[in-house]
Formats: sequence, C-alpha cells, structure tokens
Amino acid sequence: MMRLGCLAIFLIISNVMFGQNNLKTVDSVYQHCVQNPHDTDAINQLNSQINRLYNRYPDSVQFYTIKQVELAKNANSIRLEARAYIAWGICQEIQGNLDSAIALYQIANKKSMKTNNLGLKASVYNNLGIVYSYKGLYESSLEYTLKAMQIQEERNDSSGMAMIYNNLGLRYSELGNQENAIKYYKKAIVLNRAINRMYHLGTNYCNLGRSLYIKRDLDSSKSCYDKALRISKQEGDLYNQSLVYDGLAHILLEQKKINTAQLYLDSLLVVATSISDDYGINNAKFTQGVILQAKGDYKNALVYFLAFEKWVLKNRYGSSQPDVYRSISDTYKALGNFPKALEYMQFFADAKDSILSDQKDLALEQISIYKQGKLQREKDVLNKEISIQEIAIEHEQNLKNIFVLIGGLLLLIAMGIGHRYLAVKKTKKVLAEKNKIIESEKERSEALLLNILPEEIAQELKEKGKADARDFDMVSILFTDFKDFTKTSATLNATDLVKEINTCFETFDGIIEKYNIEKIKTIGDSYMAAGGLPVPTKESVKNTVLAALEMQQFIKDHKLVLEAENRPAFEMRVGIHTGPVVAGIVGVKKFQYDIWGDTVNTASRMESNGKVGKVNISKATYELLKNESEFAFESRGKIKAKGKGEIEMWFVMLK
Repeated sequence: MMRLGCLAIFLIISNVMFGQNNLKTVDSVYQHCVQNPHDTDAINQLNSQINRLYNRYPDSVQFYTIKQVELAKNANSIRLEARAYIAWGICQEIQGNLDSAIALYQIANKKSMKTNNLGLKASVYNNLGIVYSYKGLYESSLEYTLKAMQIQEERNDSSGMAMIYNNLGLRYSELGNQENAIKYYKKAIVLNRAINRMYHLGTNYCNLGRSLYIKRDLDSSKSCYDKALRISKQEGDLYNQSLVYDGLAHILLEQKKINTAQLYLDSLLVVATSISDDYGINNAKFTQGVILQAKGDYKNALVYFLAFEKWVLKNRYGSSQPDVYRSISDTYKALGNFPKALEYMQFFADAKDSILSDQKDLALEQISIYKQGKLQREKDVLNKEISIQEIAIEHEQNLKNIFVLIGGLLLLIAMGIGHRYLAVKKTKKVLAEKNKIIESEKERSEALLLNILPEEIAQELKEKGKADARDFDMVSILFTDFKDFTKTSATLNATDLVKEINTCFETFDGIIEKYNIEKIKTIGDSYMAAGGLPVPTKESVKNTVLAALEMQQFIKDHKLVLEAENRPAFEMRVGIHTGPVVAGIVGVKKFQYDIWGDTVNTASRMESNGKVGKVNISKATYELLKNESEFAFESRGKIKAKGKGEIEMWFVMLK
C-alpha cells in the first residue's frame, strides 16, 4: 500500500507520454484540415481524436475544438459544427466553467435541430443533463437525460443506451434514489461488457461503487472501486482514476484507516494535477478536510473546507453546496464557534431545500421578462374592455334618441341609460388608472431587465423572445480578485463582510459605467467585466485599462481610510487580456449574459499571475496600447501560467 503514490506517478508519466504522442496526431490531422478545408472526413477524424484526450489535456484540446468550429463553418457542415461545439463545451465543463459549457451545448442543440441526426441530438441532451446536475438543477438534468434515453432506445444504439443508462443512474443517485441508480448502472455494465467498451465500463463501476458506499455497503463498494481502478489503469483513464481514489479514501475513512486514506488522497492529487482536472484538484480539498476532521485537526480542516466552498460558489457547483456547508458547520461546532456553526447549518438547510424542492427560486431572475409580457397582455385586455364600453355608451345614446318619441316610457328608459352611462364612465376612469399602473410596472420591469442584460441584448430579447449568441473578434476581459480573501473575511462578521464587498463592487459598477464597459458578473470576491461588447468600439481596450487603474486606485485609497480606523481592508489583483470571445445568454431557466472562450481563461491567468496594487496585461493588450502616450509599461518577461505555459506579461500604469 505504501507504494501506491509511486505507482500512480509511474502510470501518470506513461500516460503523459502517450497523451503527448496523441496530441501530435491531433495537430497533424488539424494541419491537414487547414490545407484541405472541404475534407469533412478529416474534420470528423479530428473530432474523434479530440474525444480521446478531453480528460488528459483539456486546455490543449480546447484550442483544437475552437479551431474545429472554424473548420466546420468553412466546410459548411452543420453536423460537424454541432459536434465541435459539443467538444468545446466538454472542455469548459472539465475546467469547471459550467455556465459556458451550457451555452456551448445550447448552441450545439440549435445546430443539431437543423439536422436529421438523432445520435447528435441525443449527445447534446446527454451533456446538458450532466452539466445541469453539477449545478444542482436536477429537474432540468433529468429532463434532458430522459430525452436522450428516449432517442437512443428508439435507435436501439447499444453504446448510446449504455452511456445514457450510466448518466440516468447518476441523476437518480443525486436525488437520493440509490436503488434506481444501481439498477441503471448495472444495465450500463451489461451493455458495455457486451460491446467491449472497457473505458466506459470503468466509469460504470466507479459510479456503482459510490451508490453502494452511500448505502453503506462498504465491502461491495470497495469491490466495485477496485474493478474500476484496474480498468481505468488499463485504459489510461486518469480522470476516472482520480474519482476512484477519492471513493476509496472515503471507504478507508469509514474503516478508521486514516493513514491509508491519506495515501489514496495523495494519489488523487497527483493524478488530477497531471491532467489539470479542476474538479478533482478542488474535490481533494474537501476530502483532505474530512481526513483532518477524522484526525481531530479541526482548525486546518476548516481551511480546506472554506477553500472548497469558495471554489464551489465561484463555479456554481450547486450539487456540492449541501455537503460542504454541513462539513463547515460541524467543524465550527467542534471548534466551539456555535454562531458560525448555526449560520452554516442554515446555509446547509437552504441549499438542500433549494436543490431538492421544486426549485421555485429558479424563476426569480426571469421575473422581469415574465411580468413584462403578462402586463402587456393585461393592458391589451383592458383596452379592449374600454373599447367595448365606449361602443355600449354610443349604442345606448342612440337608443335614448329613438325612445324620445315614445311617451311615458321614455323617462324610465332615459333614467336607466343615464345610470348606465355614469357607471360606464366610472369604469373607464378606473381602467385608465389601471392602465397607468401597468405602464409604470412595465417601465420597472424593463429597468430590471436592463440591470441583468446589456441594452442591445435586452431589446433583442423583447423583440424576438430570444437573443442569439455572437462572435466578437476583439474584446478586453477584466478580472479582479481580492488577496487573502478568506483570511481577511474571517476578521469580519457576516454583515460587515457583505457591506464591504458591496461598497467595492458598487464603486466598480460606477467606474465601468463611466468608461462604457459591460459588467459580466461577480463570482464570490471576484469581479468580471468586458470592454468592446455588445457594441465594439475603437476605444474599448484603452477604456478597459483606464477602468482597471481607477479600480485599483479606489482600493488603495479605501484601504488607507479603513486602516486609519483600525479596520481590516482588502488588497486586489487585476488582470486584462484582449482577444475573440463568444457572448450570449446562458441557461434555460436561470439566465445571464456571459462570455466564453480561451480569451476568458487567459484573462483569468493575467489576474492570478498579477500582483497586489498592479494592473497586469497580456502581450495582446500591450500591443494594442503601446503607442498610447498616457500609459507607461513595465515588462515582466515570460511568466508560467497554469494550463497556458509561458506568457509575456506587462504591468501598465498612468504616466
């Protein structure tokens, strides 16, 4: 057992060499496609090669998936374009960018609808089911998974059915129905064994092992994990190996074998790091916290749990929230911090209720669109009522004129008509007042919509009922992040922490509005904005940098004020990169205007490799600004960035 870590390292080295050879093959196929742009068979082969390397080299593979989209468009093949977007979405999913993955899958879905390829549609539905489950949106996840299953069963596609059965098992497991989960995992195992799909068989046994672990059948669970580990090693599936090591670590913790559990966790980290598996690396933090809990080292366990919580919130892994909140609550309780234990127990209850209820809260962010449509319909109905009443008044007035010729009966009829006339007039007044209220509510709804979406996108949404994703050639992405946020926030109570973050972000909102930059979103203590969309401008790069410098100056000035009052203050890094992106509305029920692409990832690396108080920019941004007289630059040379290799960077400042 002590040789476990060495064995893992040996296997990783072997798989890395194998993967690098495959990357050379992928590049060779790609170069052929570039030289032969109408060779759809070659583009199809490129996609097949890419599919084998997702879990080994997600960053490198993503480059080729983006290029594959361009190749498919040039070849005028909607089918290949859809497959390329699926591949791109998988890369984003593996790297933890769930909203970006959903947006790309939705684009693939639109493309697949234009084809008669049922297998392609099933693939899109299957991937949407997976990514929605990560977000804890199980209702949507099951909906898409069942759609995929229906298609594959109608096609009688054994490999497709096996994949869907496995994912349907995952959905049932997440909902707490382990009996159904086990049933579908076993169905998948039978099919994959029959068609000798060993790679997927390893995944099936891993998932079956987890469901048996949840049922506390530890012996059967370990047997399944052992089979999964053996198959995954044979097939070179490092991604599944990391999941198996995590599962075995938890079983050994249940058996009070803490040191052996730590060995498996160490192997998990080595494997996950070697393939840039963001989920595996961060999931290891949670397991490390559990191990430290078991050792009674609650203080350090809390550090790991809080780090995992930050990652979960940043990447919107809704399915992981209840577990981490419960663990943090238990740890605070063990440390004697009962107020924080109670606070996180409430977080746990809210998260669990949100995920396992009917998910009514998912409709909240769409309320502005819903109300706008509803109020307009009500206005139309009221206007029709007013028209009907006016016709009635005119008709009754005509009757009055006719009945003037009729003696004594005229008086009685006239009195009735007069009473009716006054009532209708009063009704018309009431309806007019309601109409004013509706107009006011409509204005409020539109204002809410503009708080969520850029004006141009909101207008398109109102006019067409949807907003198409768009390509932009040159967008400057800005990321901010507070240094030692977890440590500094620990010195503040919840109210003061939220107030301080809100103060900073409200100021940032004002700054980007001043420079005509689009706020994209906040992610925990990070702030993301973009210059040059949805309407590109010549000044967008310059304005993005000016905004970043002003943000940094605010943080510095604000820090001086707080320190003078003997209060804790944040320090901040800022990074900017300029390049092409895809932008659009992500999500089905819970929507947001978002951007994705390699430019976003590089901008994030600019921030993480920056320094406190500085604005760190990429070579692409520097080249666009180097002739601007108001800026000064400090070359930092080439700096190694995670998943990117060495990148040239500069600090930028005002002269």
